[in-house]
Amino acid sequence: MPETFFGWPFYGASRSVTQTMVMVGDGGQYDVDFHWQLSQPQ
Repeated sequence: MPETFFGWPFYGASRSVTQTMVMVGDGGQYDVDFHWQLSQPQ
């Protein structure tokens, strides 16, 4: 039911757009790229 998830982060798809989370600590900067994906229960 992609139409159920029309707003952010899905915009009508079963996979969200790729996001980047930036964390700074322990002497470095860490970039994490991620996305959400909807799937049917097994």
